[in-house]
Amino acid sequence: MIEITEIVGISLSSAKDFQDKKVVSSILGLINNSPFIPEFYGLCEPLKFKYKINDTSGPISVWMHEEVNKKLSRYDQAFGSLMMMAKKEEKGFYNFVWQKLKVNPKFNYAHFSVGIDYLNRNNYYDEFIDL
Repeated sequence: MIEITEIVGISLSSAKDFQDKKVVSSILGLINNSPFIPEFYGLCEPLKFKYKINDTSGPISVWMHEEVNKKLSRYDQAFGSLMMMAKKEEKGFYNFVWQKLKVNPKFNYAHFSVGIDYLNRNNYYDEFIDL
């Protein structure tokens, strides 16, 4: 039997520079002060790193993708990604993607989704909108 979860999400595109530790720290701070705390994170699925609210150095490192970007800098390129989610995706899923390309520049992308049932059970609508 397939279980279907209805979700609500918001996606934003931005020209803001996401290759900035202050930006990711600020975003993680907002998430950590919400009821939608992730449990796992990584560059892409499968998410294998345990999220720790009191130590965001791991997610920041993944977001910044510094080792690869050192090599790409000679081509005037950089990119990063961070995915995070709770054990049950209905409790929160995040996806951030940024790119810097010399040719054909792209907008940076942020996405957050949560299950409607989870919002209903806990009356988290205001917190969802605030985040």
